Amino acid sequence: MRFLAALAVINAAPPPAFYSTWPRGTPSATWPDGPFLGNGVTGVVVGGGPGSVVLYFGLSGFWSTGYGANSSMPPLRGPGSAFPGCPAPNCMITVGLTLATVEVSSSALASKTATWNATFDLAGASATVDLTDGSPAYGLRLNVLVSATTQLTILELVNIGTQPLPFNVTTAGNGNTLDVPITGGCVGGSGAAAPCPPAGGGALPGHWLTKAADPRGAGALHITAALASRVLACAGCQVGASAPYEATVNHTAWDGGGPVATRTRGTATAALLAPRGGATIALSAASSRDPGVAPDDPLVVALRAVAATTAGAVPALKAAHSAWWSAYFGKSGVSLDPAAADVEAFWWTAVYALGAGSRAGGVTMDLWSPWRTTDYSSWRSNPTMESVKWARPEAHRAPRPLSHARPPSAATISRHCTLARWPPTTLRCCSPTTTLLQTRWPPAVPQRRPRRLAAPACT
Repeated sequence: MRFLAALAVINAAPPPAFYSTWPRGTPSATWPDGPFLGNGVTGVVVGGGPGSVVLYFGLSGFWSTGYGANSSMPPLRGPGSAFPGCPAPNCMITVGLTLATVEVSSSALASKTATWNATFDLAGASATVDLTDGSPAYGLRLNVLVSATTQLTILELVNIGTQPLPFNVTTAGNGNTLDVPITGGCVGGSGAAAPCPPAGGGALPGHWLTKAADPRGAGALHITAALASRVLACAGCQVGASAPYEATVNHTAWDGGGPVATRTRGTATAALLAPRGGATIALSAASSRDPGVAPDDPLVVALRAVAATTAGAVPALKAAHSAWWSAYFGKSGVSLDPAAADVEAFWWTAVYALGAGSRAGGVTMDLWSPWRTTDYSSWRSNPTMESVKWARPEAHRAPRPLSHARPPSAATISRHCTLARWPPTTLRCCSPTTTLLQTRWPPAVPQRRPRRLAAPACT
């Protein structure tokens, strides 16, 4: 009976996390500190600033290549050099890329008295952000989830203030120094790409954006990706002007250098939302690395997904999403002494991240994917199988484990120790027979980073 009583208090789902200000470490060259959502293909990180919420969209398999020293891959041309390391300048460097950002902002919510509060519901795999000007007059609530069962992201906006709220929706992509082409425009009510409506005319439009990697035409390495959004419903909306968006953004280079100035391009739409009015927006992302998607078809696939979605279908989509996560977390649970609350939160965060970042038959997760928030990720996000893998709770593996879900072999561990030296302060190996499991994941509690666990010493 004592054993059964103990089982009754085991937590079967992670607790929520709360933010009293926008995440100060998002965007980041490593792990962002904002809420992160995903379904194994699409990843979304929630960030923002005064009067704005920014959704950083990424795809697990979206990466490009560059050239430089210290690459994890051998040279593309010439004898160059080989493992270990690659000091020659003609080594191929894999570069993990972001897809796009969707920013919802309002000048009325950017005053000195404005507030920014968020709830990261890990159990329900969703995030809610409340922005106010510090009074009942102006306020905006944003709720977002990445569907666990479809390739759709649902974004809901509600004016929680007493006054009409002016706001802007901007969809943009970063062109970075690899001269990655960015194109974009508006999406009409039918879900097809269409000219942007004039100010005061038509319904609130969605946006589309495409981004291509490896414009050098490197054959099989070439990849295109697209994001499309469609406004399913907008009660109390008054449409303003839409226009192409372009800005210069400074990034910290992946190796700590910089800043690097890049061009960001996309589409911006202004609107006015009546008190208690709201909008429901469906978004979908696709890439030419998705099964059955031709190089020129990601935008067609993304537009088709949002066109087939209706406002009436959203409740059922949410119910399926909730059921998937409930079944996932129902496979195991943990409850530790309050003194070990950080350890428990770390465990739940890792279990949640596994469910949000991988799927059976999907793309291998790299260091930060699919939650990259900059094209200048540390270690270039290393989308190759050379990246050091982390321990995974057996009960939460996908139905058919991915190749990297299995414990690494002794030979693989030895190779990582010889070549990667990652991280140099905690990874220590001395022979192919050494058993090593390196655990790492994002902060267990927002804005509080737990200590890394040191690897066992070699004997």
